Amino acid sequence: MVMEQRISKEEVEHVARLARLHLTTEEIEKYTEQLGEVLNYVDRLPEVPVTNNKSPVTARSELREDRVVSSEASTQELLANTPQKEGTSIKVPAVFGGEK
Repeated sequence: MVMEQRISKEEVEHVARLARLHLTTEEIEKYTEQLGEVLNYVDRLPEVPVTNNKSPVTARSELREDRVVSSEASTQELLANTPQKEGTSIKVPAVFGGEK
């Protein structure tokens, strides 16, 4: 029997703050319901029969050889579409305090 798992509005608000998302009341309601449904679905995964499946450990992915290649684009071309730049760097908002 699967227990219904819920996520609280407070938990959704907390995750939104950590992700620096500004959610409306309607969005919080919507995401609380949707995340609760996802958690309920994940709780049901052990019920799925898994037989005759190959182990991902034995599966092999074909990867191309790593190699260094030079870029034809100049620094100025690469920075042309950035919203803010400082010298030859892309300027982004501070994540952990500092300037806003």
